[in-house]
Amino acid sequence: SHFLDLLSSLGWPSEVGQQQWGGANSSRSEFPAVLGDSGGGVFDGQRFVLMFADALTEITFIVPSPSREVVDWLKSSEEAEPLNESPSNLQSHTDLGPDSAPSSTTSPAADLKLRCASSFLGSGCKLLIVWVERFEDVERFPLSELLSETRMQTDTSASNVQLVFIHPLKTGLYRVCFHGNGTSKFSLVIPLVSGSLVSKRSLGFLLRETVINCCHRRRLDSDSAPPPHIRRKHAINDIIHRYRGRRSEPAFYSALFHDL
Repeated sequence: SHFLDLLSSLGWPSEVGQQQWGGANSSRSEFPAVLGDSGGGVFDGQRFVLMFADALTEITFIVPSPSREVVDWLKSSEEAEPLNESPSNLQSHTDLGPDSAPSSTTSPAADLKLRCASSFLGSGCKLLIVWVERFEDVERFPLSELLSETRMQTDTSASNVQLVFIHPLKTGLYRVCFHGNGTSKFSLVIPLVSGSLVSKRSLGFLLRETVINCCHRRRLDSDSAPPPHIRRKHAINDIIHRYRGRRSEPAFYSALFHDL
């Protein structure tokens, strides 16, 4: 399917906890063998992930999916009492992060909620890559609800998360759409821009480059930001220049006691 083609173009299978510097040839041969009939769910961070690495960059892509225990629990729940809402197709949501460390929970349902997300890049860039079959779903993507049902290393609000939507067209091209904080410069990151139409062959490469550039921009913005003590000093100087009154010492004390 188109979704699996996208996964295969993002990186090669890598076993969790091991450094594998595979190349393009090995990745193509390993991907079908590792994929099996999982539909991409095998790259959920439990045993395998999709990794891309070169001399300067290392990226890990994680495909959230329910565990076997969760699937069995959902089946038993459906047999006992039909669910009001069916669980989301987790294969269509691809998260970006260096590793995955889901916490142990007391019930499979809670585990399903935690598996909907993973930790993010160490640069502080929070990025979700979302596959949508219908472009109308872009405007209705439940980001706030998704974040409320996930656990991350740091508190994350919807305003701090950037979304990259990938929508396959009947022509064989892919439409790219960015959503996120309106004040951020994420939409200015190249080579992909919101509204781009990309071919199947170049989608994986352009998507990786866009993610890398976004993370570099976020890291540089963080490095160039002044430290807290410098910001306090600037705030104090601003207060001094704004409210300072030039007067002699006798006039100052006279005005001070006169106000009392």
